[in-house]
Amino acid sequence: MSDLKLDKKDKKILELLDKDSRMSLTTIAKKTGIPIDTVRYRIEKMEKEKIFKYAIVIDNHKLGYPIFNEIHLQFVNFTVAEEEAVKKYLKSTPNIVYGAKVAGKYDYVIAIMAKDMKEFDDVFHAFKTRFEKIIKDYDIALIIEEYKLDYLIDLIKG
Repeated sequence: MSDLKLDKKDKKILELLDKDSRMSLTTIAKKTGIPIDTVRYRIEKMEKEKIFKYAIVIDNHKLGYPIFNEIHLQFVNFTVAEEEAVKKYLKSTPNIVYGAKVAGKYDYVIAIMAKDMKEFDDVFHAFKTRFEKIIKDYDIALIIEEYKLDYLIDLIKG
């Protein structure tokens, strides 16, 4: 774990980069009132400390995949071998775009992306068929609209 402390200036820079990771140093300097050399130094320091990763967010709607649903799964008689089989299946199925082991009522959460509800149903049906002996229960969360994705910026003290 890094001992790097982030202050209000770092938080301002991260807020802007979180909204537009391609924002120029000049624009960041203007919007924050922080000199450009300081902005550059702070970004390089945070990069070195791996405070953030560069990533893109793909608009699944524009690429023809408007369906994005989460499924919360509860398993029964879930052996180590079966868990490995589930992980392998998740990693090898293109429409399953997220998979995580979780604590609580459910054991796993997966997300399926599809062109339409028929494709979603086909992908989930194949999963259920493959693992019918260990699936005890599941809930599907149909994601209608997303409202927030900036999950960390507000937690940074500074």
